[in-house]
Amino acid sequence: MVQAMQGSLAEAVERAAALLATDPPGAERRARAILGQAPNDPRARLILASARRRQGDPAGALALLEPLVQAFPNAARTRFEVGMCLAALGRTPAAVEALRKATALDPQIAEAWRAMGDLLFMQGDIRAAEAAFAQHMRASVRDPRLQPAAASILSGRINEAESHLRRHLTANPDDPEALALLADIFVRQSRRAHAEIALEKCVAL
Repeated sequence: MVQAMQGSLAEAVERAAALLATDPPGAERRARAILGQAPNDPRARLILASARRRQGDPAGALALLEPLVQAFPNAARTRFEVGMCLAALGRTPAAVEALRKATALDPQIAEAWRAMGDLLFMQGDIRAAEAAFAQHMRASVRDPRLQPAAASILSGRINEAESHLRRHLTANPDDPEALALLADIFVRQSRRAHAEIALEKCVAL
């Protein structure tokens, strides 16, 4: 019985989290329903905070997140949400610091790298912004077959990365992730017409 209840709760949390990107009000309703049954569930509290931020209430979301940070200081997703709230409130240096902590705890949070890059760019720290955007690209690559190419791009081995991607695309011509990486290479090489073709195909797919 206990296992069944835990399984049901986990499924409810998963369904609520899945709504965040497309239906924040729906995610909030589901999170509140979960908290009605499990008031101390940190996952539901995090979903509720994220839903509030996405609905334009970063201050209210931050108030929900602060106890979570104290209770779970090494939770990367919580740190990410704190950073996004602080950014929305115009507290840019604090937001960058929170996002740095999030990426230090979990370097695979691609959204945190992208948000950090945007904020650093706004601050005029172009070099640090470019480094964050590069890490965003690396973290965004989910296909293990493409990770060597992403690593080569980050290391400046552009020709090696292009060769790897062209071999991959010969066997998998409709892989949008590989096409996006190839377009990135073309942009770095100022081959903008080639980049446009690759991106158009990527978007079409």
